[in-house]
Amino acid sequence: MSIIGFLKKRKSNFIESIDVNKMPKKKLDEIANIAFNSEDLINEDRNNIMADGRTLEQTIKDSYKNAIKSEQESSNPKFHRTPKEQQLSFDFFEQHATNLKKMEEIIYDYDEEVVKLKKSKNYASKFSKEHIVEICNKEIDAYNTLKRFCYDKGKSGELYFQNMWEYCHYDWNDCFEFIELTRKYLYSLTESD
Repeated sequence: MSIIGFLKKRKSNFIESIDVNKMPKKKLDEIANIAFNSEDLINEDRNNIMADGRTLEQTIKDSYKNAIKSEQESSNPKFHRTPKEQQLSFDFFEQHATNLKKMEEIIYDYDEEVVKLKKSKNYASKFSKEHIVEICNKEIDAYNTLKRFCYDKGKSGELYFQNMWEYCHYDWNDCFEFIELTRKYLYSLTESD
């Protein structure tokens, strides 16, 4: 059975239902092989010994186990969706992909500019404070426009927006809203006014 078939047979929330310690070696190997099929990974790399003494294959398997465990223990709601909720979110994206991509691209473009302004005082010094505030507000407006679009479409849109924009995560922050940093930056610019 392929990994896709394995995933489709799950009746409960996929992440919460995985016990990586009980996962058959064959499944772990299949998952590890997905990475090995990458065009970026040349044959010699597959059996390289890493700095910690493990092979690349074992490192990939262990990383997969750690990712599953992290998601299971996470307080982030996006990792605890039912299969039905996951499907609703996916179907929403499929149905509205063209509009979503356009609206999301606007947010990303403004966010890229805000990040450059925050990171480089030299770059930011080329613009007035009012201009920088305007860029932040435009990103926030674009974000709110997307949110309204999604939420107005019902539960599927709400789930999609939450999963993609409201319940973001990375290694050092388990759950945050995408726009949060821009709001903080805007506040720092305007709090002295």
